[in-house]
Amino acid sequence: MLRTISGIHLYKDEEVEEWRRSVKAKAAVRIFSEPGRNEYVLVNLAKEELPEEDKFFAHPILTGSGAITSLSKADGYIFMEKGKEIIEEGEVVEVELLTKPFSLKKKSVFGKEKIFIYI
Repeated sequence: MLRTISGIHLYKDEEVEEWRRSVKAKAAVRIFSEPGRNEYVLVNLAKEELPEEDKFFAHPILTGSGAITSLSKADGYIFMEKGKEIIEEGEVVEVELLTKPFSLKKKSVFGKEKIFIYI
């Protein structure tokens, strides 16, 4: 989040040849937010080789947003506004990036347990 606030998180997407700070992704699972408050949901992204535009799946990190370790391992975050308490599985969301897009290619996810394999 510090990179986001400071504005130094603009990375060049090698495939599109443009600078970007966010990507669209499909929610891999249903994501819940506490009622009545804004929330930042940390996520890991898995790249899928699909012909459609949404090439990423967002997997929420299931620890509190205040955990520094979780923040350091996250690829990005989803901002859930007050009043938006559920993101349905498969819903397209905007993920603000905390990592460079090329690093997302080194990670795959398998199975319902959402096991991440780093290559």
